Amino acid sequence: MSRKKEVLLLAAKTGLFFANCDGEFDNKESKFISDYILEIMHAGIDIEDTMEDLIKLKGEKHTIEELIDYTKNFLKTLDEDDRCITLSEMKKFIENLINIDGVVHPNEEKYFEQWKAEFCQ
Repeated sequence: MSRKKEVLLLAAKTGLFFANCDGEFDNKESKFISDYILEIMHAGIDIEDTMEDLIKLKGEKHTIEELIDYTKNFLKTLDEDDRCITLSEMKKFIENLINIDGVVHPNEEKYFEQWKAEFCQ
């Protein structure tokens, strides 16, 4: 699997988790995730192959622990500079996502704090 595709799937998993953790998948959240994914896809990813993976992801439910483990496993494949860049981008992505609908739900805040405790030290 290409690095760009792995980043895209990490963003999709992360976005879907945080968008759903408050029990309401807001249209603004959906659009934000879609726009973010489209930006990555325009960077040269096989769209047809990737779409199948994204469709599968949309039907899956994950825990914060699973998301953290998935993220850790992905980060192990990166060098130090790429890890820092990826974590910085993911942090901004999550912050923007949980604020996009104008309401930060307690679950969004709780899980974001848990995510940051793992990755932002």
